[in-house]
Amino acid sequence: MCPNQILRVINITFIAIVPFGAVWFARHMQTKYNRHRDKLDVFKTLMSNKNNSLRENNIALALSINTIPVAFSHNRAILKKQRELMQIWKENGISANLLETVFVDLLRLIADDLGYKKSLTDNDLSLCIHPSDFDYKKEHF
Repeated sequence: MCPNQILRVINITFIAIVPFGAVWFARHMQTKYNRHRDKLDVFKTLMSNKNNSLRENNIALALSINTIPVAFSHNRAILKKQRELMQIWKENGISANLLETVFVDLLRLIADDLGYKKSLTDNDLSLCIHPSDFDYKKEHF
């Protein structure tokens, strides 16, 4: 085989392989993006419905807690904390402080998994403003 034929074979091989590699890489990146988006959606829902919403009927919060095993299936610490939260939630007469403590611990684990380890403090995760904190009558009238 002469050098020109070897170059032709190499060119044809790369022309055939590179598009498949590009498609595989694009799918891999899309899957990674979708997983991150799903995790972020769960985290945003949990953050927006924290504290007082734990004791109320909150469908969005319940759905987010139920989807944690799907979104965070690779992280055993999050799954363990989610099961602990669900167990406490199901029990009657449990103190709200314990429920909120476990919930904040779950938020911390999820924030760490999403890469917010240093930017979110425990204060950021535990404080919230509840709609009942506003007195609409005094402000608007």
